[in-house]
Amino acid sequence: MAVFLVGFVAFPLRTVGANLDYLPGDPADNRLNNYILEHGYRYLTRRVDSFWDAPMFYPTLKATTRSDAHLGMLPIYAALRIVGYSPECAFQGWFLIPFILNFATSAWAIRRFGFGPIAVAAGAYTFTFPISVAAQTLHAQLFPRFLVAPAVVFAWEFLRTPRTWRLGAVAACWVGQTYLTVYMGYFLVLLLLVGFVITLARFGRQLPWRELLLPGWRVWFGRVAVIAATGIAIFPLMWAHGRGVGTLSKEHFLVFAPRPGAWLTPPVHAGTYPELADITGLGTWEVAEQQLCPGFTSILAVGLGLIVLFRPNTVDDRWSVVAVAAWSAILLALLVTRYGTWWPYESLIGLPGAGGIRAVGRVVFVIMFPAAVVVGAFAERIVHATASMGRGVTVIVAFLAFLAVMADHWLVSTTGSTAGKWKAMRYSRETAVTRQNKVAEVIRRHPAPTAVHVFPSATPSGGLGVQLEAMRATQDLGLPCVNGWSGYSPQGWDYVTFFPSYRSLINWLTSTNNLTSEQLTGLVVVGEPQADADPAYEAAMRAAHPPQIVP
Repeated sequence: MAVFLVGFVAFPLRTVGANLDYLPGDPADNRLNNYILEHGYRYLTRRVDSFWDAPMFYPTLKATTRSDAHLGMLPIYAALRIVGYSPECAFQGWFLIPFILNFATSAWAIRRFGFGPIAVAAGAYTFTFPISVAAQTLHAQLFPRFLVAPAVVFAWEFLRTPRTWRLGAVAACWVGQTYLTVYMGYFLVLLLLVGFVITLARFGRQLPWRELLLPGWRVWFGRVAVIAATGIAIFPLMWAHGRGVGTLSKEHFLVFAPRPGAWLTPPVHAGTYPELADITGLGTWEVAEQQLCPGFTSILAVGLGLIVLFRPNTVDDRWSVVAVAAWSAILLALLVTRYGTWWPYESLIGLPGAGGIRAVGRVVFVIMFPAAVVVGAFAERIVHATASMGRGVTVIVAFLAFLAVMADHWLVSTTGSTAGKWKAMRYSRETAVTRQNKVAEVIRRHPAPTAVHVFPSATPSGGLGVQLEAMRATQDLGLPCVNGWSGYSPQGWDYVTFFPSYRSLINWLTSTNNLTSEQLTGLVVVGEPQADADPAYEAAMRAAHPPQIVP
């Protein structure tokens, strides 16, 4: 509990501030997360008619499928809203709660593997609070991964003692994790497959093959039932996302593919070794997709863990878990890494479900669990090695072991000269709410609004920032907006300049989406558009849709 509290205060609580003055991440992707969660809450409370049609990118349908739907975490967010928290405060709770669950389930899993409290504390800290996770705070939808550890435990137990309920538990954890976040569900499959191959290669002769392959028809019937139930449970999510987002191009994947140096690149706000942030010379060290360093205690432990595979262990020895975990972590990292023009992962892009997973370096989120098992095991071994030296020495060594793990993942201070390094980690809740309320106040002046577009010039945040402010403002008013944000934009939507003029906006609404001038009646435009080359066209548009200026 002490180790958890240190990690919780040092990272997630420090991100939102002790007084909850900040929203996590940047004003783009995390505001989108807040928007989708609020849309889900409004659907549950019957304020909107369709969950999959979030009212952004108007008049595009199925906009929810272009982002994480947050179905797994929606009950937690909705519960916070029901008890009276504002959308922004409920979002802060949505951000904090997964850290509690991640720590609890990883601690349970490491204990289930047979390790003691030293390993549990060091390992659960490594899984829950690593700097590789901190690097992705602008993508906080990836943080709920508390079903990864139980899935690995039940999969390991199933291989050693095949019972249908264990297979069902693996399937349930995978389905649940996929509903929490599709990325982590996909990467969990990769982790389980790599772990199975390693187990098969090293301990294949020790596995109970008769029970695995020839258990009898009743057992097979149960397994088929589990597989069928899994397919039924996951189908609605896959079907919805499959309709909304197509397969990405190979070039799109290559942009995000991690380079070898990424695994040694910590985030710029890493406290213990910030001077190492640009040692790779990638020129992209500020990009979260290339900040994958799992911590040097993890790298060292996994390196030592590779040797364990060659020790004469049995599959029932807990150190066999360490061996498989270490090799799973390293092989999965090697698989997704791009080496110049050669990329081993490229052959998987065309597989079902893989076409929408563009940033494969985020696999580090699940890699951190096998790494955590290895870190915990070696921490416990080191502490137990001092048992003969007396209790005092053992306590000191245990303290130093925890200190090494925590220092490895420590972050810079939020105040003083290092405060600027938190720019992508958090932003003012008061500022965000004030800006969107100003936009909403302007929209309310229109006598009969039916849809809204906020020009990039409307607020100081401009461009990208104004998209999210417009989305939240119109959401509070129950109106659709042309503004939007997602990794997967609709056809023809202006991803670069965000429709800065009347002509670009109206062309997209009418030419691309076939809306008539009658359907545009009630369209509210906020902010000053860029001047059009045709004064007559400009005058006509201003008469039909006069710009509303945000004070």
